[in-house]
Amino acid sequence: ALLPSNQSHLERALAEVDRYQVRSVGLVGLSFKAGTDDLRESPQVWLAEQLLGRGYQVKIYDPAVNVSRLVGKNQAYVEQHLPHLASLLVEQPQDVVVDSQLVILATGVANGISWSDFYSGPIFDLRCDLVQPPNVEKAATE
Repeated sequence: ALLPSNQSHLERALAEVDRYQVRSVGLVGLSFKAGTDDLRESPQVWLAEQLLGRGYQVKIYDPAVNVSRLVGKNQAYVEQHLPHLASLLVEQPQDVVVDSQLVILATGVANGISWSDFYSGPIFDLRCDLVQPPNVEKAATE
């Protein structure tokens, strides 16, 4: 029952992105488990792949993922599913929001970062299945 539930969760995320009618998305967290570079069977890889396939511009922040350090099956998995991963990765959390019209917080990589300090757009938090609308007050003062 867990796999269909996870798939349903991801499909809801895609529907949410579509609902916002944006063209650029920031994705925070890519690896299967925060703090590792294991991308095999990662739901976030599937999500990024779907977003790219639908024509979205995608930026990804995950400090544990470094394309040049991927090896073996992990490297082969990325080459098959996200062959241009290196061009999608950003180094700082602030970089993932530049030009992003929607930010998706997908894993614990997002923990401890106050996203509203530097991003006033909508945030979809997959960790708790919550959509935070744009910070209207902050946007009005910028």
